[in-house]
Amino acid sequence: MDDLDIRWATDAKILIFDFYKTICIFNDENSVEIKIDAKKEKATLKISDCRTHDLKVKEENGKLNIYTDIEKIYIVKKEEGKLNISNPATFWGEVDFTGARIGSDAEFMEAEFKKKASFNSAKIDGVAFFKSSTFVGDADFISARIGSNAEFTGAEFKEKASFNSARIDGVAFFKSSTFVGDADFISARIGSNAEFIRAEFRKKASFNRAQIEESAFFNPATFGGEANFESARIGGTAEFTGVKFKKKASFNGAQIERDALFNTACLFSIDVEFKDDLNKGIIPEKLKNIFEKELKNIFKTEDYSLSEKAMVTNGQDDKWRIT
Repeated sequence: MDDLDIRWATDAKILIFDFYKTICIFNDENSVEIKIDAKKEKATLKISDCRTHDLKVKEENGKLNIYTDIEKIYIVKKEEGKLNISNPATFWGEVDFTGARIGSDAEFMEAEFKKKASFNSAKIDGVAFFKSSTFVGDADFISARIGSNAEFTGAEFKEKASFNSARIDGVAFFKSSTFVGDADFISARIGSNAEFIRAEFRKKASFNRAQIEESAFFNPATFGGEANFESARIGGTAEFTGVKFKKKASFNGAQIERDALFNTACLFSIDVEFKDDLNKGIIPEKLKNIFEKELKNIFKTEDYSLSEKAMVTNGQDDKWRIT
């Protein structure tokens, strides 16, 4: 918005309301209001310094494009109650949808949020599309309510992602998503499957007291920090095949109603120098004690011990495995 001399708008918050006909951009000292007329032919821009501008509105490729005399400044689509931010959209300032209600779908696919994005207590009656979106600042979905599926496939969270007490009535898709900061799903409720296939958690991931009504798929995700599933409930199968737990993993008090699959999962890794011939498949007693200690810490039980028939094999990736 440099042509309008609103350079402060790159460091401001955005609110959309009045059935998506009004857009407010503001910070502590300044504000801009854009109103689209009922015929979707023109818009009025009001600036807090008493300036007013008439804007042109054109419908192009199913979207409403808003123009000044010089350049396009904002894109928004309103159709059958849906909120569609043009793909890809970039939000330079903080985005605040706290307590907002969207009567149908919300589409933010490939959007980039440069600063904090808050959807706390927001209610989206339809599907929430955040596929391949990037959250540079914190992403807050605390106590948010999504009435259908939540689509975060390929999303990247560069700071903390908070979904505490969020409710997703459909499937939660987080396939191939990357969580650079902490990922909190404490007391979250998912009404169908939770799909975190190939997701990467680089720091702590907390699913304490989370309720997943059907199955949870984490194969083959990577947990770089602690993974907490304490008192979580999974109503179907818990699929952790091939998952890498690089630090402590806690399932204390968790309830898994059907199968719990940890086939070929890497629960921990250690650096050790072998002097015995492991090609014979024999686990030295000292090494066996190390393994048992690590497994007891992971599962928080003193009853865990390796079978006397446990063998060591060399995998294709040149890593030794216990079978």
